[in-house]
Amino acid sequence: MTNNFSFRLPAELEPVLKHVVEQPGDPLYNSLIFTGSEVAGELLIKQLKENFAAAYPHRETLYYTDQEVKDFIRKSPTILLQNFYKLHISLVAVFIENLQASEFSAEEQDKLALFLKSLTAHKIQVIACTQSVWEQYGKNSDCMTRELWSWFMSGRDYSLPYENVFYNKDLSGALTLTKDKKRCKWFSQLINSHCFGELYPGILSDEPERKFTRNMKMELGILWIGTFEPYSILFPNAKCPVCGEQTLIPYSCIASPLSGGHVIRFYCYNCKERIATNDALDYFHMLRDFSLKNPFWRAKKDKCTYTIKQKD
Repeated sequence: MTNNFSFRLPAELEPVLKHVVEQPGDPLYNSLIFTGSEVAGELLIKQLKENFAAAYPHRETLYYTDQEVKDFIRKSPTILLQNFYKLHISLVAVFIENLQASEFSAEEQDKLALFLKSLTAHKIQVIACTQSVWEQYGKNSDCMTRELWSWFMSGRDYSLPYENVFYNKDLSGALTLTKDKKRCKWFSQLINSHCFGELYPGILSDEPERKFTRNMKMELGILWIGTFEPYSILFPNAKCPVCGEQTLIPYSCIASPLSGGHVIRFYCYNCKERIATNDALDYFHMLRDFSLKNPFWRAKKDKCTYTIKQKD
């Protein structure tokens, strides 16, 4: 993820993170689990990894992505997971990005819980971020084993606000609805086709009517991957080129992961303007990665099983 993304840290979290870096392994904050915004969680634990590396330059830190931790747990025997700390005698912290319990079988969940509990028992700091809705599972749920549930309950979890994540790239060159209406008067009848990823005349003004809210379902279509309907609030707000406020939310993206061609459409809930851009490749990459990691938002095959509650 590029530097175009940022997260405003809630004031109540600042002393917690300072304490964790200064006193890693403290049972009060071990494990430390971030729920809520996936983008914020990824930004935060990467920053924490850098803080640990600076504070403990001669000690080891390990960072696992969601796929890496799945592969590691599946391939490793139980005895290795239980004695992992003996093989990494200078290990100070383990970071896990986008931990998803549903991606593991019951046996693998128990192995994961054994691994994490062994680390915390030997005062190795565990920090993870996840979008799993743990409170929907519970100790008797078929989605999670008792061992993994007990690890989560023994840790300290914090929910990261979705509205605190921002996309900082300048979008002043994007096409606005006002500009699109003006050029449609001159060019719409002259152009019968357009290239993929092109901001063609009418791309905004010819859209069907829809209800815009801060928590609307987004139309996300990525060639060869699928069509998805995640909620717009899951993704970073961008700065509106019209009113200057950080109040743009995405409501549509059509893209190709092969060419990188894309068109992302945003709605400003402050000034009600709409814009379209094909110059936000890093934002598209974030949407693509989200789709690959979170197939439960798929529009045609699966119903959405996660609900984000937010006032419009």
